[in-house]
Amino acid sequence: MMTQPIRFAMCGTGWVAQMYARSIAAVPGVELVAVHNHRQPSLDEFTADHPVAVATTDWDEFLSAVGDGGADVAVVATPNALHAPQSIALMRAGVHVLVEKPMAVSVEEAEEMAAVADETGRALMTGHMWRFDPEARWLRQEIAAGALGRIIRTRSLSVHTWWGPSGWFQQRALAGGGALADMGVHAIDTTRYLIGDPRPVRVTARIGTYYGDYDVDDTAVLLIDWDNDTTSVVEAGWWQVQCDGPEAATRLHGTRAFGSLFPTLVTRELQSPESGGSTFEERTPPPFDRAEHCDPRLFEAQIAHAADVARGTTSPENGPDVGLTAVRIMEASYRSARTGQEVALA
Repeated sequence: MMTQPIRFAMCGTGWVAQMYARSIAAVPGVELVAVHNHRQPSLDEFTADHPVAVATTDWDEFLSAVGDGGADVAVVATPNALHAPQSIALMRAGVHVLVEKPMAVSVEEAEEMAAVADETGRALMTGHMWRFDPEARWLRQEIAAGALGRIIRTRSLSVHTWWGPSGWFQQRALAGGGALADMGVHAIDTTRYLIGDPRPVRVTARIGTYYGDYDVDDTAVLLIDWDNDTTSVVEAGWWQVQCDGPEAATRLHGTRAFGSLFPTLVTRELQSPESGGSTFEERTPPPFDRAEHCDPRLFEAQIAHAADVARGTTSPENGPDVGLTAVRIMEASYRSARTGQEVALA
């Protein structure tokens, strides 16, 4: 029996919107039916690569076209300040939402989004893509099975070296923050995902602007205490001169073993009763041949998952709590940096 494809709509036409659009084209059983951008030239460039039935610069026209059954899922890939109003409007129009990270620019906005999702019964998912990475999923399973023992401390990185984004990313009014809002939320959520999604208890942060003339941050260092007694260091940045690993690289120190994401492995010491010495055992995940570090298949996995959520065959793995918790930590970090004080979250 043939089933109808899940229809996606796209808010935004920038780099990440293009990634999602290519993913929609690659995933069976889904299709892109509508796109909105306020600038006609950007819209024309997007639709030249991704033809759709509805392409408009008029928000009301777009909302009317996708609401009430016109689309099943909307991807919100616009400047961060638009995430909340657009997602809320789409959910109230009856559309499930996959919103790019960060979920919102403030806790107040993120909480309103979560409340509207509950009120409307629409799914609200946040694009924390590393949750869909095969290596991250393998390492989370290893940790959950006790391979590392109790996790004492972690360090996670999301840093651009010798490069940083331009345009609205450098404007606080549209982005809500700089490197922390852009890159740091990847490291925050990856850490939380790997150690089993604990609740943050307190945050201390040092955040600054050192590499450019803009009104947002380009350097951030966070110290997060979780309710499972793990302490995490998170580093985020643009234009840095060095970094110890690629985006979302994470090191985890447990009482039994050491774990690492990118490179991904678990290493532990094995005692030999016969010799009284020890050897080291290293385990690695099944091979995942990446086209690039941020492999397009991570976006395809998010689209496939959102489609399954729309079909009602699964619940969101990246639901409101995921995005909201990252925003809570982000907001607390900015407050800590302003005041020079630790910020309690629980």
